[in-house]
Amino acid sequence: MSLYFVVGTVLVSVSIILILFLKSRKERVELKSLRDLKSSLAANESKESALLLSIADGVYMVDTERNLTMFNPAAEEMTGWTKEEAVGLKCWTVLNLKNEQDDSICQNDCPAKKVWTSGENIVRDDTCFIRHRGAKSVQVSSSYAPIRNSNGDYSGAICVFRDITEKKEVERQRNEFVSTASHELRTPITALEGYISLAENGKICQIDEKAHEYLDKAHQTALGMSDLVKNLLTITKIEDAKIQISVGDFSIHDLAGETVEVLQPFAKEKNLYLKLNEVENQEIKGEKAIGRSLNVRADREKIREVLYNLIENGLKFTTTGGVSISINYDKDFSTVTVSDTGMGISSDGQQHIFEKFYRVDNTATREAGGTGLGLFITRSLVEMSGGRIWLESQVGKGTKFYFTLPRSID
Repeated sequence: MSLYFVVGTVLVSVSIILILFLKSRKERVELKSLRDLKSSLAANESKESALLLSIADGVYMVDTERNLTMFNPAAEEMTGWTKEEAVGLKCWTVLNLKNEQDDSICQNDCPAKKVWTSGENIVRDDTCFIRHRGAKSVQVSSSYAPIRNSNGDYSGAICVFRDITEKKEVERQRNEFVSTASHELRTPITALEGYISLAENGKICQIDEKAHEYLDKAHQTALGMSDLVKNLLTITKIEDAKIQISVGDFSIHDLAGETVEVLQPFAKEKNLYLKLNEVENQEIKGEKAIGRSLNVRADREKIREVLYNLIENGLKFTTTGGVSISINYDKDFSTVTVSDTGMGISSDGQQHIFEKFYRVDNTATREAGGTGLGLFITRSLVEMSGGRIWLESQVGKGTKFYFTLPRSID
């Protein structure tokens, strides 16, 4: 046997042993990695489980067949169903969700189905269900999100919900009180206005100039109270979704002209200008916008109120210059701009200007008076019409309010 053969055999044997050793070492490393991964996954699963068990909100998950696959303790407490009873059942068996009109949404308007067809999260606060083994109705605010599997396909949905029954009841009682109080106040305030008007009528009563001055102030106060009652009733209707909208096609330019005409005496009384800018040969993406193209689709009287509020506010808080209105059109919307040369609004005030009862706190606003409800109502009416409203303002240089309305279909 040659020396080369022996050496070669030894080398081959050593190589085989080395390969086996490395393979064994690699397998041990891989096994350790798998154990570490399993331990990590178990830890994450334990954390998620602890989170779902401790969270105060109800949580449930469904698959694409809408079978319940998870039901946390908070969900058990709110619904009256145990996890053992609920998991595996169709979600509508456990949570027969209804809207505020008492119509079932599970079959025709199911949020869980919508999230995996649209791929977007859904938030609703208009749903309720009847507790298991009881007639108690539970109103809930809920958030739905889609669940994806490892391939990125939708495998179900998760819902987080909380009981807002008490909150809704407080809101209902508050709105009922405001509505009742406003209705009760309307009659005596109207009578008060009438009697003051009679007292100020020189053909009926003879009063001196000083008494006339006091009566005039009383009359203005009564009118302010009347506006407050009217605004409170409007807000109650808005929040209860009971305000009636009568949609139709109309010329926003003509309506703005009518509003300007009504408020012109107020502008002249303050020595301010009030004008509607005329735009000739208005074009929409290269095509002249004539005839019905200039119409918008909304509730004419509600938009009249919007215009009146914005123009009156502009005149109220302007001492020199005046208010101008301009209207522009694009393919889908008409944009109305109400510009004034008044005191302007600070950046902090702009963030809150459309909130209920908010008024910019300065000398001018205190002297001008107001309820702080007009712009909240204005924003609500614009949004109900399918538009939006915003502003640009600079202290000492005036304010521009913009709002859009959808154009009518030709």
